[in-house]
Amino acid sequence: MVGLAIRRKTRTIPTPGATGDTTPCSGQRFGAEGREEKDMPLYELGIIVDPEVPPEDETSAMERLEGIITEADGEMLGKDTWGRRQLAYPISKKNYGVYHFWRCNVGGGALERLSFEMRTNDV
Repeated sequence: MVGLAIRRKTRTIPTPGATGDTTPCSGQRFGAEGREEKDMPLYELGIIVDPEVPPEDETSAMERLEGIITEADGEMLGKDTWGRRQLAYPISKKNYGVYHFWRCNVGGGALERLSFEMRTNDV
């Protein structure tokens, strides 16, 4: 991987019993019966892959990262591939990269595994 970024997003949910009022999401929500349910935080994941990597290796690396998210009971909300783009500045002597942006709900334990996988992977 040429570069990576993980950013936690804040979101708002309706306050139980209030109409139209929203409060920042604290990681909890109320179910239909009024009982409290845990809610995983929303993250945006930006991945920049070396453009010289063969497409099959890139695909297998993306599948490994998605597997880490799903194994941690996470949920993929969206995948966006921007393709090959010029970098704003060289990273590891590369001027181009293949951009991938994901949105996912995942617990904090999976972030360490994702970060480790992206730092040690040569793709």
